Amino acid sequence: MKLFRINKCNIKFNIVKKLPYFLLLFIYIYVPVVGGVFSAYFLGLLSWMYIVFFRRTIPSWVLRGMGILAICGSYVSLVGFLHLGYVSNTSGAVLYLMLFTMPGALLLSDVLKKQKIGMDGLIEQVAFISLVQSIIAIACFFCDFIKLPLLTLMGYDIYSIELADIIAVRLYGIASGLTYAMPSAQAIIGTIVCAYAIKRKGKGKYLLYVPVIWLSGIINARTAVVIIVVGLVYIFSLKGVFNNTKFLMFAVGGVITVMLGFVFIMKINPDTGKWVRDGIREITVFLLGGDGGYYFTALKSENFLALPSGADFFWGVGVSGKSDVGFVRNIWQGGLVLCFLLYGFYISMIKSITVFTGKEYNHSEARKTGLFCVIVMILLNIKGELCGINEVSNLLILFYICSQSSLMSEKADNRKMIYEKRAS
Repeated sequence: MKLFRINKCNIKFNIVKKLPYFLLLFIYIYVPVVGGVFSAYFLGLLSWMYIVFFRRTIPSWVLRGMGILAICGSYVSLVGFLHLGYVSNTSGAVLYLMLFTMPGALLLSDVLKKQKIGMDGLIEQVAFISLVQSIIAIACFFCDFIKLPLLTLMGYDIYSIELADIIAVRLYGIASGLTYAMPSAQAIIGTIVCAYAIKRKGKGKYLLYVPVIWLSGIINARTAVVIIVVGLVYIFSLKGVFNNTKFLMFAVGGVITVMLGFVFIMKINPDTGKWVRDGIREITVFLLGGDGGYYFTALKSENFLALPSGADFFWGVGVSGKSDVGFVRNIWQGGLVLCFLLYGFYISMIKSITVFTGKEYNHSEARKTGLFCVIVMILLNIKGELCGINEVSNLLILFYICSQSSLMSEKADNRKMIYEKRAS
């Protein structure tokens, strides 16, 4: 009995010890606004204090990424000043990534390295944090007395007539992008965790996370449904997946869970259920060549896709324009020059992650993962503006910095071994 109590205390101590790290990871990914304060500012300040007083150096490959983002932000500011006579706030999104997201990812990466946790451990920790977000979102779905105080804490006016419709069917959870980036991130995380659980031995328990994580995305944005469909195609393409008992059990259980879940949603909150059902129907109609719904009709309108003309198409005008489409907004902001720099940076991060995972696991499957990420990036930049302050960009940068940090450590260890062999 005494030994059991000691072990129990050790477990509790380890959980308490890791709480600050998990809180930082949650803040980093979901960047919620709390009490009118953007939580990312706290993480950014903490990260810079760590870099200045403890780390004292920034790796050259991180500096290159920060430099590209600094050039993008400065370029948009300059173009806006030349066209408008003042600097608009459109450059803030990429400067935020430079000042807060990349230092935050570097801090988290160093914590993982100190604990000797690799990419597998990172996936598992992100899965856990995503599950916590999912539980909060589902609790909000069931209980308005949880949802409404959280929305108030995040700065939403819950008595606003303009927000009444959206509050009735969405906004479940605690994050900065509850209608776009958070549900998209949940769909991506669920897909990656599903693939990880199927392909790694002894990790089948993580399949239980996937339906919960995906559900939290679906009840917040119909974009999550599209990402999940793309994710399922990616999972089906993995080698040997149909001979995998875990996958077959997950597939059968997933179908049953989706059917029961949808019935449950319709019963508990008919407004959200109808909104999800209508969204799936609109997406299906659009893919089959119909008009779809309001968004798809707007997407095909000339005003929605209007681009600057002449030299402005190449250089931009420093403002975002009137469209919601990320590609269109980026061209208005900085023309093809900005698109080349910004998309090139994002694709280079995906490529670096793909190269690392190829060395660690399987080259063919790593390429499929990279292709999945590129397709999702394109879809999200049609639905909204991906390159900026959002949960998906935060995830991508975190995995990029952690994978590169592991790769650099591996190279340093190899050089050390070669030097020791020569010395002996």
